Amino acid sequence: MALGGPSTSALVILWGSTLPLYGLAVREEGYPTWLGWPGVLVGAVILVLGTIQFLKPNVVFPGVLLYGGGTIVSQLWTLLLGFAMWRRRTSELAP
Repeated sequence: MALGGPSTSALVILWGSTLPLYGLAVREEGYPTWLGWPGVLVGAVILVLGTIQFLKPNVVFPGVLLYGGGTIVSQLWTLLLGFAMWRRRTSELAP
């Protein structure tokens, strides 16, 4: 229980606040819409679920949904974003 607060707040700060901003930035940079909106949505869900988990630990929903599912989905989206950026960069450098 003592570690729940700091780990939840770190999760909210790391993924819940940055993913929506990255998702919006991706759209502004000209990447496809299908790439930006999932980041916004996943980050917003992590932000809301993390806040609920911080205030009422394991009462509203089990923490595994946030710690397991939320982080895996956010990391997969980040990996997809990195791959899309890498492909765009290499296509711009090609003669």
